[in-house]
Amino acid sequence: MKWNNDTLQIHNRTFSASEIKSIHIDGPLVGILPVNTRIVPLRLCFRFMDDRTQAIQSLHAWAEMNGVRLKYGRFVKWM
Repeated sequence: MKWNNDTLQIHNRTFSASEIKSIHIDGPLVGILPVNTRIVPLRLCFRFMDDRTQAIQSLHAWAEMNGVRLKYGRFVKWM
């Protein structure tokens, strides 16, 4: 996962902040919920491998800067 000022790149697909409804965090699992969907696609679920705490803080700052809602807790995933 890579992030720029207003985009996230996940598995070679780039999402602008306006295409992301919310970011879900369930323990070590992170899911990106695109706009116009109700369930997080499995391809948009991942775990941070190195320094999880720092990565979550950076993701939180990115979400706040771009107006993307961050949710903690269980979320539904679609295979």
